Amino acid sequence: MKEIIDIDKLFEKFVRAYLVKNKGNLKEGELTDRLSEIYSQFESEPNDRLGGLKPKEYFTGEEDIVSVWLEYIKRGVPLNDYVLDAVVENGKDEDVVAHLNENEDEQVLLSGIEIMRRKNVKSAVDCYIDLLFSKKVCHHVKDEIVEDLIYFADDVSEKLLERVCGGRADGAVCEILSRVTKKDERIKRILLDGLKRGDKVPEYSAYLIHYDDESCVDEMKDYLSGVTDYVSYKELKMAIEALGGTADDNRDFSLDKDYKKLTAGEDDSN
Repeated sequence: MKEIIDIDKLFEKFVRAYLVKNKGNLKEGELTDRLSEIYSQFESEPNDRLGGLKPKEYFTGEEDIVSVWLEYIKRGVPLNDYVLDAVVENGKDEDVVAHLNENEDEQVLLSGIEIMRRKNVKSAVDCYIDLLFSKKVCHHVKDEIVEDLIYFADDVSEKLLERVCGGRADGAVCEILSRVTKKDERIKRILLDGLKRGDKVPEYSAYLIHYDDESCVDEMKDYLSGVTDYVSYKELKMAIEALGGTADDNRDFSLDKDYKKLTAGEDDSN
């Protein structure tokens, strides 16, 4: 297995040497403008610390590149694009997916998701769904999973609905279900029930806009009549109108604290 080397530190050393070599020739602020150029030079030159290889060559052909990736994280050495590129190029899908589970370190999960995003998201669908329903996994990881699965919403909807089993679905799952193109009474019910719980009206209003099912409008209008805070009212009313409905109960929110803040901000901008 390749030696675990901090490529970032090698680049810092390269920059210091560049500054010494060009002392007196750089204007103030010019280094920042040249960093991209300097990095291109760094990655294209043989490096003694890398056994005479260029940084972009160092991990090429590494047979156990998945172990290299994990070892970087285990030792706390900053990951670099060369490692990730090599895993994408030479790592087996199943070897990466095997480490995408709730017991892994957050950095393993986040970098693993990035790897599978560039390799083959469909190979990771089942473990992604497990992670979405795990109580141990942080929202950062779930947000990244959602970002990928919304593009496969139609393909994964049944698997998600099987896991929900008529119960409550959290925002991550609802975000994906809201992108399903084929209308499904189960999805409609999940989104409307989430709206009616009342604690995340703006969020579920957005999901209903994405789902784009005009048959939801009547229940949304019924719920609107009982909404008492301005932000929730405004977002739900907008969602109703986006789905082709009308909401005529223009209430007075002049005493609502959020209304005051928002209108004060609008006055300042004008």
